[in-house]
Amino acid sequence: MNLLIVDDLATNRKLLRVTLEAESHTTLEAADGVEALQMLARETVDAVISDILMPNMDGFRLCHEIRKSERLHALPFIIYTSTYTSSDDMKLAQTVGADKYLIKPAPIADVLNALREVMDQKAARPVPSTPAVEENYVLQQYSQALVNKLEEKNAELAQANETLKRNEEQLRALTQRVVQAQEAERGRVALELHDTITQMLCAVQFRSQVLAEKLPARNRLAKAAAIKLREMIGQTVEEVERISHNLRPLVLDHLGLVAGLHETSTEFTSRTGVSVKLVCVELTRRLPADTELALYRIFQETLNNVEKHAHAHHIRVSLTKPGNLVQLAIKDDGIGFDPARLPARRKGNGGLGLLGMRERATHVGGTLTVKSVPRAGTEIEIRIPLPPE
Repeated sequence: MNLLIVDDLATNRKLLRVTLEAESHTTLEAADGVEALQMLARETVDAVISDILMPNMDGFRLCHEIRKSERLHALPFIIYTSTYTSSDDMKLAQTVGADKYLIKPAPIADVLNALREVMDQKAARPVPSTPAVEENYVLQQYSQALVNKLEEKNAELAQANETLKRNEEQLRALTQRVVQAQEAERGRVALELHDTITQMLCAVQFRSQVLAEKLPARNRLAKAAAIKLREMIGQTVEEVERISHNLRPLVLDHLGLVAGLHETSTEFTSRTGVSVKLVCVELTRRLPADTELALYRIFQETLNNVEKHAHAHHIRVSLTKPGNLVQLAIKDDGIGFDPARLPARRKGNGGLGLLGMRERATHVGGTLTVKSVPRAGTEIEIRIPLPPE
């Protein structure tokens, strides 16, 4: 048979199409009742299998229009709808002239049996007569059924929204606890690095210096190796100190966000050669600790992304306080990117960085926006509301 599948969801149509074509049937597809009627006007169809809730024209109205048609009135019609159904739906399906009423997902055997039954009933269907009284009755039943359906859907949607809201609040609280635990662990590791590893490396460096001085001048190769060892240990000490600082910068805790941004910008420029111009508004008081930490971590991650991906030469950073907000804007002159395609292009890489930055901004009630165009640089803007003074 040549069957017309009517459903607004393409995945539902595909699933039914593959199932029916596996049984040697051919299929046509329509996304709503209007498209189905247009298709029926030019195609020969043996039966219609239709969903109920669809845009433009639903399944009830489609069935009613087919039964009113002199050419199509005997066309077998099967309602195939989701589990969100009621006895009113089944009653209205009979009223508008549907032959069968199936609930998704029905076993393929049930669908095939329904098709065989409606084809047998086709020959016995009388030519319709639709006087005004019957037409009005059908439309009244149809309208009332739609009102009931919409009320049910609105109640379900309200409940789903409430559940989603609770889940989002729980997820945000859980994520916040994870971030707090992460910061606490960073602080512990930074302290261990500074108080233990760095001190031990300094002791080794001192002993290597003593060793280099005690080696006789005539043993030039050994003395040069000892001096090189001392230099390597010194570089290791500096690297460990840098890592410890990035894990938990003391200047941020003691002097605030502006000092932390200045120190990190200076270190970044000296290490990478990328110029950072920092313009900060004068703050009359310290920002909340969680706000300072969020802005600082986002700044760190942005510099990390610039170093890895942007190939930039200059970065401009501005910290302003428009009204009761604090705003941090970071703009580079690098190669830029398409924000919409970033996850696919850098799967498991840069996309997670941006996601983490957005999460940090959201945790303190703020927003993060990314503006970028390929070969035209990138600008990241963070806006966080402040408590009243």
